[in-house]
Amino acid sequence: MVDKLFRHKGHSHVPEFQSDEDAFMHMEKLLKKRGPNPLLLVLDDVWPHSEHFLDNFKFQIPGDKILVTSKSAFPRFGSSYELKPLSDEDAMTLFVHSALPTNRNSSFLDKSILNEIVNACRGNPLALTVVGRSLCEQPVAVWHDTFLELSKQGPVVEYNSALRNCLQQSLKLLKNNKATVKECFMDLGLFPEGQWIPATALIDLWVELYELDEDGVNSIAILRDLHALNLVNLEVRRTDANEIDGLYNDHFVMQHVLLRQLVNDESSLEPVEQRKRLIIEVSGNGFPNWGEEEEKPCVSARLLSITTEEILTPNLFDVQPPEVEVLVLNVFTKYCMLPEFMKKMEKLKALIITNYGFLPPEISNFLLLCSLPNLKSNTTIRLSSAMPNLLEISMDRCIDMKSLPIWFCDLVHLKKLSISSCWELSELPREIRKLVNLEVLRLRFCIQLAKLPETIGSLSKLRILDISDCASIMQLPNEIGDLYNLRKLYMKGSSISELPPSIANLNHLQNVMCDEETTTLWKPFLKNRTDLWIKAGQGGCIYLYYYFSLS
Repeated sequence: MVDKLFRHKGHSHVPEFQSDEDAFMHMEKLLKKRGPNPLLLVLDDVWPHSEHFLDNFKFQIPGDKILVTSKSAFPRFGSSYELKPLSDEDAMTLFVHSALPTNRNSSFLDKSILNEIVNACRGNPLALTVVGRSLCEQPVAVWHDTFLELSKQGPVVEYNSALRNCLQQSLKLLKNNKATVKECFMDLGLFPEGQWIPATALIDLWVELYELDEDGVNSIAILRDLHALNLVNLEVRRTDANEIDGLYNDHFVMQHVLLRQLVNDESSLEPVEQRKRLIIEVSGNGFPNWGEEEEKPCVSARLLSITTEEILTPNLFDVQPPEVEVLVLNVFTKYCMLPEFMKKMEKLKALIITNYGFLPPEISNFLLLCSLPNLKSNTTIRLSSAMPNLLEISMDRCIDMKSLPIWFCDLVHLKKLSISSCWELSELPREIRKLVNLEVLRLRFCIQLAKLPETIGSLSKLRILDISDCASIMQLPNEIGDLYNLRKLYMKGSSISELPPSIANLNHLQNVMCDEETTTLWKPFLKNRTDLWIKAGQGGCIYLYYYFSLS
């Protein structure tokens, strides 16, 4: 949050916060310097018992106001206003808007069924919207089934219980109609509450579990379906994000806290050893209590998620995970060591590490990922040795990386390399010529990158080159004309003022995205080209998350 405030105020270089307290101290100084205009700061969906968090905002700035929304009141911090459920009339209006298209009325329904379903939602906007959209375009029989299921619950005293009943019925309909979509929705519970989830992480996960396409088309379609049903919030942070090319670094999703709790409760119905998804949240007390048994449990989960705000050490806990295919590590700290029990994950297909803390994480114990028995404990491991068959690497906001390590270029099977928002990256090695199988190279928002190496012309299989928002790049190397398979070039937000003559050799180039003022540079190359499309665009973004993916 503090990071976002700094960038919103135009600070290109954000201070390196040493702790939460340090971050809030910098925020107070920033707000006091901003000028005379009053500020309204909204803290949305603050967790209960978060008084300690709110204490950080007690600094006084004349004219400023802070609005807190939460499921619980915080009387120590001033007056509160309790939002009431919607009135019967407003509840019906919202439900009909969600459930019935504008060209269709409710005459095909028994009014008592419609009223009963709306009443079961207890005036909660989330329940009314979710249940309504789940019934949209459904046959009358499905409406009757929903009515009967909700009627079985009888009068419910607890408000949240009534809401959960409604949402549970919507999940049932989701499962009946699209089993894979239901499974994907359940997988969102593997990530922390109230945090944006990179769509690229979900794509990697679902490719391995459900054999969806590797370009992410199916996965994004599922997320859009869930968004249409109001089951997730889907945010695309750039107006020029191009889904056709499989670029989803700007797509993020978030699951409502009640829906996340619901799916995780459903995942927890079975004993720990039998769960398909095992979700572990490590608090200050360490690993959850497994009981008094000396033997650690042997779990059958295909998916294992560990979320920790403590430093994750290799021997923090132990578990037998022979069936795990996907391991998700959600860390909030600067240091993270891969757990030793990963040695037993013989079926592991995907490792997803997402950092939600202030600082870039330092991940160690990577030796667990390779099967090199002769490596010593103090050996420096290279991905090119441990995982020589890597096909895709995506790095987002590795803000302390100044150059791409030369050994990266030994990954000769690599097909896709995406580096975005690595603001300190200033050069690419000449050895990049070794990546002869590379088809997609994305270098987005790397603001210190001044040029592309001349050896880039050796990448004869390259189809897509993206240097969007690399503001320091002023020219393209003449060797770019050797990329005879290049189909798409994205250069919007760069500082290119002239094009090399060799551009004329790009006979297969079909699409160019650039700034309005740069389109004139392409006119000399359009004389004999009827298949080349030049598009001008503008836009910008702020990246807020760290994500590192290996496929």
